[in-house]
Amino acid sequence: MATLAIYISALCDHSSELASGESGVVLLIAPNQKQSLVALDYCEGIIRSSPGLAQFVVSRTADTLSLSNGIDIQVRAANFRQLRGITCVAVLADEAAFFADDSGESTNPDTEILNAVRPSLATTNGPLLIASSAYRRTGALWNLHRDYYSVEDPSILCVKGTSREFNPSLPQAVIDRALERDPAAARAEYLAEWRDDLESYVSKDIVLSCVEEGVRERPPNRQYTYFGFVDAAGGSGADSMTLCIGHDEDGTAVIDAIREFAPPFSPDATVADFAMLLRTYGIREVTGDKWGGDFVGEAFRRHNIEYHTADKNKSEMYVEVLPRLNSRTISLPDLPKLINQLASLERRHSRTGRVVISAPPRAHDDVSDSVCGCAVLVGKPKHTAFWATVDLAGKVSIHNDAEKQRSWKRST
Repeated sequence: MATLAIYISALCDHSSELASGESGVVLLIAPNQKQSLVALDYCEGIIRSSPGLAQFVVSRTADTLSLSNGIDIQVRAANFRQLRGITCVAVLADEAAFFADDSGESTNPDTEILNAVRPSLATTNGPLLIASSAYRRTGALWNLHRDYYSVEDPSILCVKGTSREFNPSLPQAVIDRALERDPAAARAEYLAEWRDDLESYVSKDIVLSCVEEGVRERPPNRQYTYFGFVDAAGGSGADSMTLCIGHDEDGTAVIDAIREFAPPFSPDATVADFAMLLRTYGIREVTGDKWGGDFVGEAFRRHNIEYHTADKNKSEMYVEVLPRLNSRTISLPDLPKLINQLASLERRHSRTGRVVISAPPRAHDDVSDSVCGCAVLVGKPKHTAFWATVDLAGKVSIHNDAEKQRSWKRST
């Protein structure tokens, strides 16, 4: 895509499409800002490596490479709210299969992303070029492939090919190893085959039906017993560290509070913050995943919070929580990130037949992980609480919560 952007911006004449003094834009969009900036670095590297093309460069900013012919190469993340108001001579959408679709993070769906950039090409009649690996059979790219591949249309060309057909220098051994590890993923990545093994975990409509509109957090109530679940992270990578607190209310798992620390963060400081919130809800022990061995447990114990490792992995927890979502026996706070993460989760079957539920590539599930972990804790069978009284005659009476009692004489 970078080479194509250079060709369109530096080697094509756009003077007839632009008004006098008007600048045109070759817009490169990618699933996130980091990927788009990598594309701009490639563009600059290609153009500066050629003496004939290097003379076109006027300036480089964080997201723009300006050329002396009045064309700017700009890169932006795929967010429809940030793609309007410019005149483009071409738009290049990279890895469009991994833009969020309508079934997941619909606050920024792929259809709206493409709708946002099409008007920018109206006066220049420039091309909209979309390139991507194959992925799920859903979304705007899949719809275009379904409707136009092998169909004669003078305005739309749909091309499909394997990685080695487009890049013969790619070693076949790399593809063979990938096929051995995960055939379904490798066939999509390298052989351009749309995946049949992926489906949505839950629809967004079902998630929204479990949301208490306008309720972002519930304060502690001494009437309830609260549970906490932590999804740990190291602070230097891409994952957030999250905490969820909830309680049971007449068979419904009520999610009361969620905390998220996005990287970079200090794990020790984050644990201290979590411990303070846990104590506010009267929680003296918390459960979490196996990340980091006992590092997380030690950190919590320094704050007098006992840490237990979950006996289920996250896929098993998601499977257990799905009936709650479908039956609306879980009450979720009105937090867009939580809603979107739950709605974008994917379910597939591994080669061994095991169900795997996780976020799609380049997406996150840290908040939803802790929420579902908490919901599992809330739903665990409760042990009956007993208490005892001793009268002056030494008679011990044991009572449970139902006020049933049995008694006996203390032996001497």
